[in-house]
Amino acid sequence: NVALTNTQHDLTVGGPVAWNSDNALTLTSKNGSVDLQQAIAATGDNASLSVNAANRIDVKDAIKLTGRHAHLELNSRNGHSLSNDKAVVTLSGQNASYSSNGQDYKVLHTLADLRNVDTNLKGRYVLGNAIDGANANFRSIGGNRYFTGAFDGLGNTLSRLNVTNPGNMAVGLFAMNIGSIENLKLDAITASTTAGAYSPMLGGLVGINIGGLIRNVDAKNMTVANNAGEYGMVGGLVGLNRDGTLDNLRFDGRVSGRPDTLSIGGLVGENTGKSTITNSHANVDISLAHASYLAANAQSIGGLVGKNSATIENSSSRGRVDGGGYMNVGGLVGSNYGTLYNVSANVTASGGPGSSIGGLVGRNFGTIEHATASGKLSASGNYTTPLSMIGGLVGVNEAKGRIEYASSSATIAGTQSAVGGLVAANYGAIRH
Repeated sequence: NVALTNTQHDLTVGGPVAWNSDNALTLTSKNGSVDLQQAIAATGDNASLSVNAANRIDVKDAIKLTGRHAHLELNSRNGHSLSNDKAVVTLSGQNASYSSNGQDYKVLHTLADLRNVDTNLKGRYVLGNAIDGANANFRSIGGNRYFTGAFDGLGNTLSRLNVTNPGNMAVGLFAMNIGSIENLKLDAITASTTAGAYSPMLGGLVGINIGGLIRNVDAKNMTVANNAGEYGMVGGLVGLNRDGTLDNLRFDGRVSGRPDTLSIGGLVGENTGKSTITNSHANVDISLAHASYLAANAQSIGGLVGKNSATIENSSSRGRVDGGGYMNVGGLVGSNYGTLYNVSANVTASGGPGSSIGGLVGRNFGTIEHATASGKLSASGNYTTPLSMIGGLVGVNEAKGRIEYASSSATIAGTQSAVGGLVAANYGAIRH
């Protein structure tokens, strides 16, 4: 058994460490952080690793404890981070265990283990290894109940699942969340609504997030589709985010909605209340047609968020945003009533007749500061249809809208359209 302690400063593991016995390694920084720069691996049964930091634990390479009854502890005042793709924790042995700051977590190894989260929605869980669902059908965790616990993926990947939640309005890997979900990778997950869902809230990860924390989630090869249910909110990862905290999220995939979907975004359908989205990005192919019975401007489609009335900072979007007529189409946000700060979009965005189309925001009622937009913008129509508004940054800046320190280099082409290099129609304030 070996214990290494730095009593004054950070403790750094600068080279790989490995052992094949039941010995324990303890790493401690009494006044700083522990920086795990290289891999740590133990294959012995009952092997253990304990990391203790007064500040943070930064994991920058793999931690693998693969023996039976292996144990890992990560104890720190300000949490732990897994800072790159190599930073994956494996606890794959039978009866492996994990604890953090005095709290025990259940280690999940199989799809059946993941299903059993339903039995205790206020529990604490970690993924001990990658789980391949092999394209199995999977009902949303929680069903019609909230997840209130803590779920830490430890950098592991959950892949190839077809997620639905029959008979319930909230659809996602987790139906509804008021707990915490962190350090998780998703690959080739399909999430979709089914018949009977009215006003569905659909996301690849969470349908409804109310005051919950979602952090460090990377999703790729995703498909999120609202095939059934009127007046939905659809997001690549979260359908509705109300008073929630989303940080360092990545989404790559396709998002689509039926023609009466109200808000649809590459990351979040609707972001509202005291919510924050920070340090996040979507690379998305997103599409929405217009239902003729909906009022003009009732629908919002954005590369990151469909409708925003909260805060988005240090975030961006890329890809294609294809909207229909009479809706708000934005490279980043369809309609904005909140605050956008230090944001950017580089998308190909299009809309039909009567739409407000912007490289960043379709229709702005809020604040935009330090923002850029690029890409290609277009609208279709003819002399019999209403004008579309196409702005390189914002389609329509309403009376309460404020834009500062912003620019656009987008290319614009439209028929039966009012066009502006920065804003097509301005009723608010533009400075600097």
